[in-house]
Parts: sequence; C-alpha cells; structure tokens
Amino acid sequence: MAIPSSKFDNRKHFGSKQTKQIFQDAKEEREQSSEDLEVHCLRPEFAEDCEVEENDTTESAEDRLEPTEHAAAIDSTGTVLTNHFKLDFADKDFHQYEVLGMRDSEDRMPSREGRRKLMQDFIASCEQLCKERESFEDDGLSLIVSWKDLRESFGLADAENGATLFEKEMTSRDEKDKRTLTLEYRGIVPTVQLLEASKGFTAHFAVEPQDTISADRAKRTISAEHAVNIIIAKSAKASHLGVFQIGRNKFFVDDKRLNPKGDPSKIDLQSGYVAYKGFTFTTKVGMGAPLLNISLATSAFFQPLYVDEFLKESDYDYDALIGTKVKVKYSGITRTIRGFGDSRPQKQMFDFKGSEVSVYEYLRDRKQIDGSLLERIAMSQFPCANVKSDNDPEWFPVEALKILKHQPVKRISGDLTSQMIYVARSDPGPNIHRIFETGLPTLGLNSQDTEGSSLKSSGISFSNEVLEIPARQLSIPHVRYGNLTIQPGARGEVWDLKAPKKFLDTHRSFTGRIMVLVPQHIHSNDDKKTLLQKKMELMVE
Repeated sequence: MAIPSSKFDNRKHFGSKQTKQIFQDAKEEREQSSEDLEVHCLRPEFAEDCEVEENDTTESAEDRLEPTEHAAAIDSTGTVLTNHFKLDFADKDFHQYEVLGMRDSEDRMPSREGRRKLMQDFIASCEQLCKERESFEDDGLSLIVSWKDLRESFGLADAENGATLFEKEMTSRDEKDKRTLTLEYRGIVPTVQLLEASKGFTAHFAVEPQDTISADRAKRTISAEHAVNIIIAKSAKASHLGVFQIGRNKFFVDDKRLNPKGDPSKIDLQSGYVAYKGFTFTTKVGMGAPLLNISLATSAFFQPLYVDEFLKESDYDYDALIGTKVKVKYSGITRTIRGFGDSRPQKQMFDFKGSEVSVYEYLRDRKQIDGSLLERIAMSQFPCANVKSDNDPEWFPVEALKILKHQPVKRISGDLTSQMIYVARSDPGPNIHRIFETGLPTLGLNSQDTEGSSLKSSGISFSNEVLEIPARQLSIPHVRYGNLTIQPGARGEVWDLKAPKKFLDTHRSFTGRIMVLVPQHIHSNDDKKTLLQKKMELMVE
C-alpha cells in the first residue's frame, strides 16, 4: 500500500489508526506490485518556513523550503566506492563437523592456543582427515567445514546429523592430561538461505523460540556467513609466510614485499611496541548478492624483546606484561607471565627437594646456560617473573625470558593510543588502494582462479571490482534557532550551539509507535502467506 506523497507526514502517518489500517490492508492480502511502493525520506522540521537570503543562488526558495516528495534539493549525483565485493557460490554443498571433548578431566577448557594444538593433533591422528586435508578447513577451535561430504571417507555416507564419525583418545604434549575427542557430523550449511536472503526472499526462514535453539544444537549448523569466513581464512593462511592471524578473521602483514610504496605494514613505536597493519574480513547479507567486506586493521603488538629490555623501554611497566607469552632462553619452553615477585634472582628463594635455594644458585649449579647470560642474571636488578599461580609460583629471571613475536597488546596507555591513531589514520583513496594492492594477496583472494586453491575447489568466487553505490549530495539546510536562522557552511558558520543561540520550541511532541517494515515478495501469488503477513495478523488481532 503506497502512501500518497501529498498526504505524507512523518507525525501523522504512524498514529494508531493509520498503523491498524496498514496491517488490515496486508491481512486482506491486497495485491501489490513493486511499482506501487514508494520510499519516503523524513524531512527535518527545522528546514520549513526558513527565511532566504536574497543573494542565495544555490537553489530556489521554493525547492529548499517547501515540503515536497523529495527530502531536499540535490546539488550533485554520482557513485561512491565501498569496501565490499560481491560473493557467489557454485552449486556445491558445505558440510559442518564439530570436535567435542576439549575440556580436561577437571572440566577446564584449554586456552585458545591449547585448543588449536589439540585440533592439529586430532586431525593428524585421523587417517581419513589427513587424506582429505585439501577438502576442508577448521577454525582452530572445534569446527570443521568441508566442501566435500567427508562422511563417505569414513564409510558412513548415510550418517545423520549428530552422528559420530571418529573418536580418539588424545594425550597432551606434556603428557599430563588425557581426553577423548569425538568428531560429529552437524549437517549441510544453509548457503541457500544466504543467497535467498540477499535477494529478499526471507519468508521461508523458520522462526523458533530462543530456548529451543541451544537445546537442539546437535541438529543445527553454523550460519553460511560463518562457514564462508572459515574457508576464506584457510585461503589467507596459505597466501604467504609473512602473514599472521589474530582471532578468527584478522590477518596482518609482516613482509616488506607485500608493502605498497611509502606505506609500510610494520611501524616501530616507542616504549617497546610495534604497530602492524593488516586486514579483517567478514561475509554478510547484501542487497542482491552476498557481500565480502574487507576493512583495514591496525593493532599494537609487543616487540620481541627480552623482558628486561622491554621493562627499560616501557619505563618499567610490569602490568603490561601480565598474560604475555614468553620463551625461556636456556630451555626453549614457552610460559605465560602471571606476575612478578619482590626479589631479584640472587634473593628469590624457592623450595627445591626440601632445601631453600635462590633462583640464581639453582641456575648456576644445575643448569648449563650461557656464561654471559648467567653473568647478567647475577647482576640483575629486576624482580623474578612468576609463570604459575600465586599459591604455587615458578620463578624465572627476566633476562632469560623473551617475548614471543606477534603478540597483541591488551592494554595500552594514553601515549600509545595517540601514536596508534596517528599510524592508523588514512584517507579513503589510499585505503581502497591498499585493499587491492595488499589486502587481496594477503587474504589469498587473488587465488580464486588458481587450480587447487581452497577458493577454487570450494566454489567460492567474488567480483574483482568493489561495489559502487549511487550517492547524492544534499544542499546545506537552514537551521532555525530560537532567535536566528543560519546556514552552516554558507559563510563559514559551523554547527554551533554557543550563546546567544537558543533552542527553537515548537510546542509539538511526537507520541505513538515507530514501526519498521521489512520488504517482502508479497506480490507473489504462490506465497501470499508470508512470515511478515502472519506477524501482521497477530498484531491486528
């Protein structure tokens, strides 16, 4: 039902009577064609009845001030570039699987890195998964998405959702814990829904109560957007040795060969930090087609320094290192800093087989370490780092601990925030240039036509051109205050509420409901009872 432009008023048309009439018309299933539908922009009240300067020739007073079916006069039209690419899928199903049993014997979930290692070991222990490694990708946590039905590889082609395909008892790498991991089939990922939703067909989507979603999880799959993100991540990880991943969909560049001229991806910051530039991506429902959104990302990381060097650089910021992973120089093991003690290695005591010894004495007498390192530890003025709990500490000298590379900073100071804003700032032109020159190779998206690539074999393709959208520039409105009217920008004025400007009191207020209508293909004779119409019927009743 189209609302005539001559009668359109953004206050009156959302009253209770009008709302009921809209729903009543939908209930009676009146035929509507796309030509009947109109889009109305809400015209600001402050733009009405404004005084016009005699020398103002940007547009006529009639065009600018009188309510019309247009929101405002248009100065210019054109298109703008976005950071979105159109996606498409071949006629191929995506299948989802889930690895269960990650929790240890004490019902504790391993860290993200621990889960990633468990996934790698589990996949390596399964003969069928090893043979089909080029037909699937995992998220490094628990999910697997394949573009080939892996049930056939396990001899279980007819297995239903929730069926167990493989089971393996896994021992942690330090052999301190055992757990049984199970690979279960989850079903076919609904990629059709993503395609249909992008075309506007959403009426067939099932609406289920929230409490049934988690209860029936074994029979459900992840969204198509999530599945496509996992597959693209595989392409990104295979793109180049100089690319590293943080989180699910964020990849950074650590290779000068991938840097545009004059725009390095790695920038040294003060105080022991470094900034990396990279890209983040996500798949989303678009208008007409699914879209791949690629955005620039800039994050702060620790420089791979020894802890004592970092403390000197950062003005002894011990708190910044809490939770940071470090590698012990003389043993090669990796630990996480949990805190710092009060004593230097020469004074920090701990119990070793019933005797109290200092950290320095223990290393001197029982560890074969480099002489220069031992000398630095002997002269250390820094407290030892604790890599376990407060109740059961394990002490190491900071001179022997090196911060692992590519660790994001969890807490940054005001000075570092200022530096990051300076590094990350960029105009739209260079941004889109960087996406094409560096982003597509970084994410492996330039391999969609390469035989054997995950994009080619999975049937995922995307447009080589960014999405362009129509744009228009509106004329500058006149703003009415209580005591004057100005046009911001016309003669240098800005949007400014400083004295003596006063607010305009119209003595009118809006009361009623705000309604959002979702476009549906309700003109189809084959599907008149859409989900939207059902909701309308309930509201009218």
